[in-house]
Amino acid sequence: MFVAIARLTLHIESSQSLKDKRGVVRRIKDRVRDRFHIVLSEVGDQAVLDSWQRCDLAFSVITRERAGAEDAVASIYGFIESLGTAERRHARHEVQAYGDDWYGTPAEREGGDAAWIPPEWREEAGR
Repeated sequence: MFVAIARLTLHIESSQSLKDKRGVVRRIKDRVRDRFHIVLSEVGDQAVLDSWQRCDLAFSVITRERAGAEDAVASIYGFIESLGTAERRHARHEVQAYGDDWYGTPAEREGGDAAWIPPEWREEAGR
């Protein structure tokens, strides 16, 4: 499994107030949610949140393959740019791999140190 975490900075030229900015950001977030079934969150410190023309958005994507995560991020970036409501100024993303061993070593899963496993999970597994 691969997790892509992305953050991008948008410049909203037409915005002349926080109300204008919020309207544009809401439209972007709604359209991305409807198209890709993901949620964008507005992030950043208070200065960014109070800026009329700058918006920092973040999202994450989980896929089975690294290429799928990279493609999904590129598609979302491209879709946001195609809306024409804001200009992308900066974007960064990382893709992290999570394997089957994310929840412990084989020894821990096979009866080793299982203290980290909640009791209800042990009961379900017959421990």
